[in-house]
Amino acid sequence: EGGTFRLYPRESSGACVIDHDPTNAIICSIGYGCHLIGPHHAWVPKLYSVSPAGVEECCLEGLPFVNPSYCRAKTMGIVSRKWFVDYDEGLCHQDCEVGTGPSCAINTDPAVTYYDSPEECCASKLGFQNQPKCHADSTGTLYGGTSRYYVDYRNSKCAQDCRRSPIVEEGGNNATSGTNNTNNTNCGGLVVDSSTVLHEDAVSCCAASLGYMHSELCLDRSNGTATGTGLYYPIEDGICVKDTSATPCPSGETCQRVDGWLSTFYTTIPECCNSDSNPALPSDVNPAYCQALSTGIGTNEWFQLSDGDNRCAKHCTNAISISVECAIPASRSVVYHPSAGECCASEFAHLNVDMCVELSITGGVFRDVVVGTEEYYVDWVRQMCVKNCPKDSSGRGSLNDDNDDVECGGMAAGSWVTLFPNTTSCCDNLHYLDDEDCLGGQ
Repeated sequence: EGGTFRLYPRESSGACVIDHDPTNAIICSIGYGCHLIGPHHAWVPKLYSVSPAGVEECCLEGLPFVNPSYCRAKTMGIVSRKWFVDYDEGLCHQDCEVGTGPSCAINTDPAVTYYDSPEECCASKLGFQNQPKCHADSTGTLYGGTSRYYVDYRNSKCAQDCRRSPIVEEGGNNATSGTNNTNNTNCGGLVVDSSTVLHEDAVSCCAASLGYMHSELCLDRSNGTATGTGLYYPIEDGICVKDTSATPCPSGETCQRVDGWLSTFYTTIPECCNSDSNPALPSDVNPAYCQALSTGIGTNEWFQLSDGDNRCAKHCTNAISISVECAIPASRSVVYHPSAGECCASEFAHLNVDMCVELSITGGVFRDVVVGTEEYYVDWVRQMCVKNCPKDSSGRGSLNDDNDDVECGGMAAGSWVTLFPNTTSCCDNLHYLDDEDCLGGQ
């Protein structure tokens, strides 16, 4: 009726208990648990003595699926002082009364694996974590990091494994984040996983893990006080810019820190603009245009204006034009020519070259005194021959020729206009008119 006072395994608790009336304060107050074997426990094949040896035997034979250390401790009403994992917190606890140590917690999982040290527990159950950090977190020690370097892929650089304070969250894939209130501008936060490779310095980190980046860019990014590589790279605008935030920016150049990562840089603007191996420089960019716009120094060559003025302009400078013939190309695919004449002949083959050259040199307006040409052409609308020279406001020629009263008809506008060396050959085309009518009644 009072029980056998023998131990038997009780699966629901993961421990062995004494077959005795639990109300017996004398028997059941020595740490062991008491519970009478009921009718539904009649199948219990074996009972064990209430002794350390009996406890060991009962746990091993009667509860083979339970951690023996857990079973022994729970059976005898003590703590194991072993270490076990807490996956929710990402650390290991010691099986002991809460409040008696910085890592103490009571384990309630019968199948948990115990370890003799936090190092063993971290290595076996939290091997994916940064082990020094796991050891420190498990023992309640403030972890300061290794001061080694790891890859910060989000910012395309290498960062130092050190504590950023205060910590506000577990950030990124591999490090804690927060405000860095130390003097170490290279600190990227604490590495939290063991899969993150740590390197002795930024140089080895960049070489081993960010080899797809230009090495100087990687080192510059990894140095919190750096101002850029000082090298050149192309951008989509069709120019090359200098990777620097230092001031002042070189005169005529554009300074802009790299956003993202690049594998190729150049030491000079000409190298950058003339490279055919860099996919970042659009293929439609004229290298001469790139170099001129990148340095602020014009090519001093001529190009076709795209404003409908039927003339060419000279690429003198990227600043405000200092001469009427100067302009900046609107197209990065611009074609340059060594002279205004060659530009007009090539780009405006349908126009009179002399007129085009005149307008190109004067910025789109005729000069007060224009030499023009000693040639004539037929004005078919007015049915007369006129001289190839600009008109003044009165409609008379502005040609400075006292012996020639033939009216100036304006500069021949197109290459289709036939020019004649004298009035006779011109008037032959109006053979149905007499000479006086052919020359406008002169």
